[in-house]
Amino acid sequence: MEAQQKKLVWRCRRGTRELDELLCRYLQSGHPDWSGLERLLEQPDPLLSAWLLGSGEPEDRALKRLVDEIRTTPVY
Repeated sequence: MEAQQKKLVWRCRRGTRELDELLCRYLQSGHPDWSGLERLLEQPDPLLSAWLLGSGEPEDRALKRLVDEIRTTPVY
């Protein structure tokens, strides 16, 4: 795994159980969108929580697609 990807994996640990579970499950899916994930993780936690837990959505289409993908990633 590249150094940049390792940093993103570390940044997926947000400190709340719900976000950690969603983001880690997405990473374990085997095909994460690394560039989109980097953009998503630049967002503040309250906004990220709202998007990933369903009480809002990003205006940016690419981020919305990624949020939808993360939210619907099946549990393995």
